[in-house]
Amino acid sequence: RKWVKGRNHGHADRFGYSEDFEEWAVRDAAAMARRARKHPSVILYSIGNEIDYPTDPYVHPRSRKVEIFQDDPSQPSMTRLAAVAPALIAAVKSEDPTRPVTMALSNATAANAIGLADMLDVAGYNYQEQAYQADHAAFPGRVIYGSENGDDPRAWRSVTHNDFISAQFLWTGFDFLGEAGEWPEHGSRAGMFDTAGWPKRDALLRSALWSEKPFLRLGFQPRRGGSWRSHWNPMPGGGRPVRVVAYSNLPKVSLSLNGRDLGAVETQDGMATWEVPWEAGKLEASAADDEGKRHVDIIETTGAPVALRVTPDRSNLTADGRDAVHLTVELVDSDGRRVPDDDRVVSVTCESPLHLAALESGDLRDNSRPKAPARRTRDGRLLAILQARGNVAGKGVVKAEAEGLPSVQVSLSLEP
Repeated sequence: RKWVKGRNHGHADRFGYSEDFEEWAVRDAAAMARRARKHPSVILYSIGNEIDYPTDPYVHPRSRKVEIFQDDPSQPSMTRLAAVAPALIAAVKSEDPTRPVTMALSNATAANAIGLADMLDVAGYNYQEQAYQADHAAFPGRVIYGSENGDDPRAWRSVTHNDFISAQFLWTGFDFLGEAGEWPEHGSRAGMFDTAGWPKRDALLRSALWSEKPFLRLGFQPRRGGSWRSHWNPMPGGGRPVRVVAYSNLPKVSLSLNGRDLGAVETQDGMATWEVPWEAGKLEASAADDEGKRHVDIIETTGAPVALRVTPDRSNLTADGRDAVHLTVELVDSDGRRVPDDDRVVSVTCESPLHLAALESGDLRDNSRPKAPARRTRDGRLLAILQARGNVAGKGVVKAEAEGLPSVQVSLSLEP
C-alpha cells in the first residue's frame, strides 16, 4: 500500500490507507507476518509496492527519467522512505525472523541514493531490467529479482542472460477487472490468459520457454499490426503477407501451407517466424524432439458454424452447494472445428440440482451481467460455470442454444 497520500498522480488521494498509516502501519506489518508465518508457500514479506514511484508523491534528484519526473520542491522528499522502512522491517522480523523482507522498487536509482534498497534482504525491481547489470556491479552482494515485469521477451532475457537475477514476476497472469481503458472496456488486457482462462499469445510464449514437455503452437499476425490470431480464417486483404509464428521449445520447426513446403526455421527465444501470403486452407507446423518423435500443430480455414459443442471439464460434482463445473461452449463447422470469426449469442439454462453461476467469454468490451443466462461468444467460444444447488444429489441437465443452430444438452451427475 502507499505509505502516504498518493496514487500515481502526484496529488493527495482521499479515503486511502494513508489516513491510518501512522497509527496502524507497524501493527499491520506485524500482523501480516504473524498470520502467514506458518504457511510454507510464503517465501517473502513485502513492505510496499512502488512506494518510491517518482512524484507519487515523493521526489528525489536521482529519480529515473528525471527529465519527466522533476525534483519538485513542493513534493515531499523521498528520504522519508528510508526513515519509515526500518520500523516496518523490524515489525515483520519480530514475528518471523526466518524469511527475508522485500519491497518492489520502481525507482531503484533514487532508492540506492537514499539507502532504502540496502535495507532490504531481497530487492525487487519493477520494470527496471536496464538497471540490473549496473546495480549488480555496484552492489555485488544484493539479491535482485524482477518483482513486476511485462510479457516482453526482452524482460525474460534479462533473467536468462544474468545469472545473478533470481526470478521474474509477470504483471499479469490473467486479464483483470481493473485499470480499464475507455468505455466500454471494463478491465485490463495485461494478462497472459483472458478472463475466461483461455491462453493468449504471451501464454503460448511462456509455455515454449518454460514447459518441460515438447510444445508447439501456431498462429499469425498481420504484418502491419493488428491482433494475434490463433486460427487461419479469412482476414481483410487476403493474399497479403502475414507474420506466422510457431511457439515452440523444439530446436527447429518446419512449415507448410496446403502441402507446399515453406521451409524450416530454428527457434530463437521460443519462437520461429515466417512471412507468408495468406491463403485459405491448412497451415501445418512440425518439429522433432531429441528422440526423433515429430510433433505437429495445424490451423485450418473453417466453414460456417453448423452446431454447438458443449464440453464439461468433468461430469461428476459433489452435491454440497459449493462444487462447480466449467463447460466450454463452442461454435463448430461441419468438420467439428471451432469457428472463431462468426460469433453468436448463446443462452445456457440448467435444471435443479444445478444453477448457472456465470457466463464468461473473455471479451472485456462485453458488459453483460456475469449471471445473465445469455452472452455473445468470443472467438467462437464461451465459458459456462455451473454450481451445485444445495445438498441435492441427482442428475442435472444443461442446455445450450444459439440462433440458427440446433440446441445441445449434456447431463451431469451430482453425488453425495
